[in-house]
Amino acid sequence: MRSNPLWFIFILTSVVFAYLSISVSVEQERGVKHPGKAFMVSLTVLLLIAAAVMILTSSAANTGWAEGLGMGAILFICGFIPIYYVFKLRKQQQRDQDETC
Repeated sequence: MRSNPLWFIFILTSVVFAYLSISVSVEQERGVKHPGKAFMVSLTVLLLIAAAVMILTSSAANTGWAEGLGMGAILFICGFIPIYYVFKLRKQQQRDQDETC
């Protein structure tokens, strides 16, 4: 499957679609959200999930701590990028609202 270039195009368009839908959902949020507080809560939840996956993966049969650490790190990086992107969008939206007021 990975040797087919159509598969790469499908994955790329899925990622672009996901980031565009994040942008639209942040613009449609109602109420005032504090970007820093939401970022810290999301980061804490992500760290807890990554730690749980790391512990569960390293304690599984035929795996070591290196595999668990790798899975936890990959999960953290893949989760951190969208969380940071939403933080920057909310920060920009808050800045735009402050300028109009």
